[in-house]
Amino acid sequence: MKQHKLILLTALLSASFTLSAQSDEEKKVMAAKEAAEKTENGWKKGGSLGLDLSGMGLFNPKVGAGGNRFGIGGVASLFSNYKGNKTFWSNDLSLQLAAQRVQVVNTTVTNGIAATEYRNDFVKNLDVLRLNSRIGYSIIGKTVFAAVDALAQTYILPTYPGNTLKPITEGDQATAKFMSPVTLTIAPGIAFNPNSHLSLFYSPAGVRSIIVNNEEIAELYIHGNENEKNYFLGIGSELKIGYVNKYYKDRISVSSKLGLFSNYLKEPQNVDVLWNNTMDFQIFKGLSLSLLGELFYDNDVRVQIDRNKNGIFGETSATNSNLSVPDELAPAASLTGAFLLKYSRIF
Repeated sequence: MKQHKLILLTALLSASFTLSAQSDEEKKVMAAKEAAEKTENGWKKGGSLGLDLSGMGLFNPKVGAGGNRFGIGGVASLFSNYKGNKTFWSNDLSLQLAAQRVQVVNTTVTNGIAATEYRNDFVKNLDVLRLNSRIGYSIIGKTVFAAVDALAQTYILPTYPGNTLKPITEGDQATAKFMSPVTLTIAPGIAFNPNSHLSLFYSPAGVRSIIVNNEEIAELYIHGNENEKNYFLGIGSELKIGYVNKYYKDRISVSSKLGLFSNYLKEPQNVDVLWNNTMDFQIFKGLSLSLLGELFYDNDVRVQIDRNKNGIFGETSATNSNLSVPDELAPAASLTGAFLLKYSRIF
C-alpha cells in the first residue's frame, strides 16, 4: 500500500514539475511576444534626400560647340508613422523639384520686323509637393481597420508660359503658383494591411476638390476648376494599393503606390490615376541609386502636349511666332521619370 502511495506521489510531483515547466516556457513566449509588440509599437520617423546636379561652362565657345548649362533638383521624402495595439497613423511628405538654366529664345514681330531676344532663364523641369496621411482603428484582428485617408498636392515654384520661372515678355501671366492649384482628397473607408509589405484601402464615398486660389490663374481653366468657378468638387470611389519590399539581402528596395478615383458626379468611366514607383539600389549604408517613375491621369486636368515634337513643352504662338504647330493643353497621361543619388536615414 505504501508503495502505491509513493508511486502516486511521485507521479503527482512529476506532473506538477512538468506543468510548472510548461507554464514557465509559455510565460517566456508571451513575454517575448509582448516585448516584440512594444518594439514595433510607437513612432517611427525617417526620410530620404536625392540630388540631381549637372553643369557645364563654356567661355568663348567655338561655333557649334554648344552653350552653358546648369541644372539642380532632387527628390525629398519624410515619413512619420505611429503603430499602437489597435490603431495606426501613417504620414508621408514628398517633394519633387528640379529646374535647369538654359538659353531661352524669344522672337517677336512688330510692323513686319522680327526681333529675337536671347536670355538665360531657369526652366522648371519638375515640381510636386504631396502630403498623404492615413489613420485607422482595428475592427477585425490586426489586419482590417476603419480608416480615413487624406491627400494634399500642390506646386512650390511659380510657372510662366514656356515653363520658365520668370515671365519672358512683359505681361506674361503665371500659369501656376504655390496653392494654385491645390488638390485635396478626404476619403473614409476600410484599410486592409495583411502584412508589412502590402496595404489596401477602399472608400465608397471619397471627396476630391481642386482649388485655384489665384483668380487670374483660375480664369485660365487649365487645372480642372469648373467654368466661372475657382474650384472643382467630386464625390466618388477611391482605391489605393501600396507595396514595399526588399530583395537580395536588403540591397534592393522597391516601393509602388497606386491610387484610383472615379467621380460619381461626372463621367465615372474616366478613372483618375496616380501611380508612383521607386527602386533603390544600395551602394553603401544609407546611400543608394534611385529610379523614379510616375504616371498621372485626370480627365479634368489639362497637361502640356508637345504637338510639334521639338522637345519643348508649352510653346504657343504667343511665345514663338514662328511655330507652325503650337503645343496643346488637353487631358492626357503624364509620365515622369528620373534617376538620382539618394541618402536615406531613419531617426
